[in-house]
Amino acid sequence: MKKVLLLIISAFILTIPAFASLKSPIKYKNIKLKSKISYNSQLDSWKDKVSKTDEFFIKFNNLSDGKFAYIDKSGELAFETDCDYEFINNGKFICYSNSDLMFYQLSYADNKISKIKLTEEEIQQIIPEYRIIKISEFSSLTNSLKIKKHFSDLYIFIMNDTEKTFEGYEFTSGNSKLKQYSLNGFARIDKSGMIQFAPTNDETKTNPWYILLVR
Repeated sequence: MKKVLLLIISAFILTIPAFASLKSPIKYKNIKLKSKISYNSQLDSWKDKVSKTDEFFIKFNNLSDGKFAYIDKSGELAFETDCDYEFINNGKFICYSNSDLMFYQLSYADNKISKIKLTEEEIQQIIPEYRIIKISEFSSLTNSLKIKKHFSDLYIFIMNDTEKTFEGYEFTSGNSKLKQYSLNGFARIDKSGMIQFAPTNDETKTNPWYILLVR
């Protein structure tokens, strides 16, 4: 226990910024601003190829909170997603939230949007090359977790299976080598060592940081 605590303290002191960010960990393209998408309520199905007869929504950036929102044909606000990355996959409208570390499926009915968390299995289908690490797997005493890298680069996604929020978190490293993506919770580990997933401010009491011991 003492050794683990010493390692964590050392990591906090020696923390340096992570290496350069990669563009996106998700193979599906983010829906672009001003793009049109349509929804079939009978089939509960979305598409990004809109015909003249379709009821459609136009994506824009909500200046009030920086999140994405959609307007209808008349220019009225239809709904907000409260997400940071959105795509359509097999007729499903999927979005990812940086603060929740979670994927959602969105449905639209009665002029309202509903969000359902994807299961771990569903998320794994979207990012099959990534190892999913759940927040609940970290030790409740040290906030640390040991994982094995083996020989090749290790792609990880930290999934939030708790009620916490992770606004302003990033990966940093003291002695390992990694690259992180623009989406929170994703990283590619090139070299074994100690990695921290920590808040960008000093509020560590209310927003604890997490340690990955990669061997």
